[in-house]
Amino acid sequence: RLRAVFPVLIAYHGWWKDWRTHPNGSYWTSGWASGMDNQTRIPHSEYHHRHFSWIDANTQQALNCCVLLDIGNEIGRDEFNDALIAEYEHLKTFINTEMWDETTRFYYDSAPDGTLSDTKSIGAYWAMLSEVVTEERAGHLMAHLDDPASFNRPHRIPSQAYGSSVYNPDGGYWLGAVWAPTNYMVLRGLTRRGYHKLAFEIALNHVKSIAAVFETTGTLWENYAPEHLQPGKPAGKDFVGWTGVSAINVPIEYLIGVQQGDKTDLLWNIRLTERHGILRYPLSPSIYVDLICDCRADAQERPKLTITTQKSITILVIYGDDSQQLVLSAGEHRVYI
Repeated sequence: RLRAVFPVLIAYHGWWKDWRTHPNGSYWTSGWASGMDNQTRIPHSEYHHRHFSWIDANTQQALNCCVLLDIGNEIGRDEFNDALIAEYEHLKTFINTEMWDETTRFYYDSAPDGTLSDTKSIGAYWAMLSEVVTEERAGHLMAHLDDPASFNRPHRIPSQAYGSSVYNPDGGYWLGAVWAPTNYMVLRGLTRRGYHKLAFEIALNHVKSIAAVFETTGTLWENYAPEHLQPGKPAGKDFVGWTGVSAINVPIEYLIGVQQGDKTDLLWNIRLTERHGILRYPLSPSIYVDLICDCRADAQERPKLTITTQKSITILVIYGDDSQQLVLSAGEHRVYI
């Protein structure tokens, strides 16, 4: 699959570089603010890019360089490596010199005269996932996620910061609504940078919020209001589409805490205290594992696990500040951490 799609992905990346860059090598995209239709970042961008450099377009293309490098190295296609590395480093430098505001400590779209947009958008958090952000600046971005004046609202995370002049408490589409794809992007960026506690807190708030709306409306919605437990206004209903991420991926990866490991088959980060787990987690299309954690009196109690696997497996179990790597043969195991 990777060998088949790699040439197409390289060509598509090249198309973006040929047709969606300014002379300084920075990116813009078509339509309303990189798909965030009515967000007030760039004046009338539905008609023209206004010669702005767009923060999400640049950080997304930096991420794309990393992904293409990974694919190329996996399949033995390294002839594009030098160009991709050079572009990544160029974008990283541009983003951090031209798109960062030290006063507010946030990334913004950059106008052709060098001034910055005054709209604080969730799109800036692609900088976390693409790893163009420095450790110090990553800390500042995290502070905005915890700040009620920015993104820490009753339903996290609004797509436009609470302090924006046109912030809409009912959502108003991209003027503040909570969207599954951007929430998941932020969570993956937090994971990549090691901010696991904050990722859990945001995920728990988000899942509880959409579950509450599901209980009253009987369905999933395109987006959600940031200030109230209700669908966004406007929002499409029966919208499993990307909101399915919030009903499947987010609970599995961030509440139950099961993710694919870097050096082990699985990573299981245990934070919930009620009995929880997942049955028939697919290690491959035909190999499954069951993972159950017993109820605990509090988060300090050491977990008791029941793990059933169809093949030998290594699992890194994280609980609080401790961790333990398990090496299990095929069969059922009762494990006392």
